[in-house]
Amino acid sequence: MDKEEKLEYFQCLKLLEYLAAIGLIQRNPDIPSDIFVYCEGNGEEYPEGWYSENIYDAARELMNMPEEQKMLLETIEEKGFKKPELPKFGTVRRDIEKIFL
Repeated sequence: MDKEEKLEYFQCLKLLEYLAAIGLIQRNPDIPSDIFVYCEGNGEEYPEGWYSENIYDAARELMNMPEEQKMLLETIEEKGFKKPELPKFGTVRRDIEKIFL
């Protein structure tokens, strides 16, 4: 992934789902649509620590964080896992249209 290249929302969502599937991030067992994320905090209202966040919201945030995207992809390879396929949504949509239309 080039320094300037950013993943799209759909790719970020698929990346987070893959990370959860291989155990590098954890889903919240009480709220299956949530993952645990670490936040630096912003004062007393939200102190530093682990929070449960909806995976769709986390993907939206990750979409605008290219350095974090790169770090997550590098971590996957460093831990010996296969690099995930992260097709762009337009590619997936065209493939679906071929099947159903």
